[in-house]
Amino acid sequence: MKYPYWKRIKKKIIKIPAGIQNNGNHRIRGAGITRLRGGGRGDQIIHFSIETPKNLNKRQTELYKELAEIDGHSFTEH
Repeated sequence: MKYPYWKRIKKKIIKIPAGIQNNGNHRIRGAGITRLRGGGRGDQIIHFSIETPKNLNKRQTELYKELAEIDGHSFTEH
């Protein structure tokens, strides 16, 4: 993952938590900006915006249906 840090770009490898949902947040402690008057760094908050594919072929649709059934959900096409 690359993210802006003031005027430069930093690279950081993060582990995305399993099951993260759309609009979910993940906190990296101590990776934020420096606090005023010292005292270390704040936390970096990462916001996840997850998109599902819109144009699925027949096989992909079948797989989504199968996964939904395994999880006990219903899958409806629009």
